[in-house]
Amino acid sequence: TILSFVNPGVHFTVQPAKAEADDGGPLQAVGYPGSGRLLSQVEKDHPAYQYLVSRRFDPEKLAREFGVGLVDTDTEANLVGRIIVPIHMHGQMVGWQGRYPGDIDWKGTGIRKYWNLPHMKKSRMLYGYDQARAFPYCIVVEGVTDVWRVGPPAVCILGNSLNFAQRRLICTTWQTVFVMLDPDAMEKSRIAVHELKNHLREAGGQVVEITLPGGKDPADFDARDLQWIIADASEKAGVT
Repeated sequence: TILSFVNPGVHFTVQPAKAEADDGGPLQAVGYPGSGRLLSQVEKDHPAYQYLVSRRFDPEKLAREFGVGLVDTDTEANLVGRIIVPIHMHGQMVGWQGRYPGDIDWKGTGIRKYWNLPHMKKSRMLYGYDQARAFPYCIVVEGVTDVWRVGPPAVCILGNSLNFAQRRLICTTWQTVFVMLDPDAMEKSRIAVHELKNHLREAGGQVVEITLPGGKDPADFDARDLQWIIADASEKAGVT
């Protein structure tokens, strides 16, 4: 299927490409699923728009800065009405996530919070990578909404554990890394974070762990509060 997204003064269509069949070689460019619109073109009373506003996100800003949209029609009924989050790396779209526009009893309803591009190699991806590359440091978080809240230079691991490929990508891109994962993700990533610390220490870099109050996710905080928390952790660690 072909997606047709409309932006003021801009109209573009993308023919989806198939994901790679193996783990070798560079990530391949893909397209959006189905047909849809950028959030800036979605009615303000639409459930997806209202959900994001209820979580104190600006849909217009998400469309402008991250290309976030909404699927209107698709051969996969599970994607219709979902918030589509494109994942870009090295200037091309390499994957996407379809986020359900609400927070419900996931286990009880059987509804999945996220639908990913089939066969997407998220273990080799960092959401927000292209924006964060412009900074001398990055802030590693768990999910896409955490990146939205923190803003650049945050990158997310698209799951609850930091893996080898992501750690290698982080090490080759930044010398200073802040890790701000929720307690569960931090526990599952403990070995990877330890190895990240050792590698960057040998290269003259530094890793700073940030524990948020109340075991909350970054997306649960106001952006200004997060800035203070990050600045405080940076000062205590002697990061300039």
